[in-house]
Amino acid sequence: MKELLKRFLPPLILDGLRKLRGDATGCIELSGWPDSGDDYNNSDIAQLVAAKTAYRISHAPEELTLSELQSIAAVAAAAAGTEERPLRVIDIGGGCGIHFFQTINALPELALDWRIVELPGMAELAPPHPMLSYYTDIASALADSPPALLHTSCALGFIRESDGLWKKIFNSRAEYILLSRLAVTTAKKDIFALHRHWLSSNGPGSFLPPGFKDRRISYPVRIFSESTLEERMKAAYKIIWKSDDRTAELLLPGRAIAGRSWFLRRREQ
Repeated sequence: MKELLKRFLPPLILDGLRKLRGDATGCIELSGWPDSGDDYNNSDIAQLVAAKTAYRISHAPEELTLSELQSIAAVAAAAAGTEERPLRVIDIGGGCGIHFFQTINALPELALDWRIVELPGMAELAPPHPMLSYYTDIASALADSPPALLHTSCALGFIRESDGLWKKIFNSRAEYILLSRLAVTTAKKDIFALHRHWLSSNGPGSFLPPGFKDRRISYPVRIFSESTLEERMKAAYKIIWKSDDRTAELLLPGRAIAGRSWFLRRREQ
């Protein structure tokens, strides 16, 4: 019966049922990034992301998420705006490559050099492809020359060293940058929180593959000040478009948290 409910009931109703039994999701505000505790570097999450990615690429074409559509559009724009081939894409926190596989399905004639910056455990589980490679740090991925597109979806809020990473992103000289599914606040300062949620909400899609048991997990998240972040962007990049993405919204009592995506192009120096 539980599996039938999970399969057919909308997520909001399921979360309501969970609230009734006292195991609802949501965030708890923190004073800063905790020195210890759980984080995104979790083998269960890596295994789940790998299983979801394998399932979704084996069932393509299918309904794509907004983030996946944005990455395909960004790659197409970068291909139209630059002559580089293969088109180099740096994908920070790209998991097991779902954005890459959805992009080559949509743009099969485009030669790519797609480089994912990820945790080693995630890279070991990713499906191999000759146009896809993995790196454990952004400096190595950027070593050759600036990429046509630097892309990240959702990941930056879950990285402890995000301040240094933002600096590397905006100093990368990438011609285009796509920042998608970022949780942001209207406050002037970033917010730190403990993100409590269900294992099944990790990875591409809200389903739970066979062999996995859903459970509540938690790890820290940094919710970025939208105004401060845009100031950083505008120093070297022009905002081409900006959009809402409700899948990046988080529930934090007393705070209004929104989900945003930005597509940027480097300003002429």
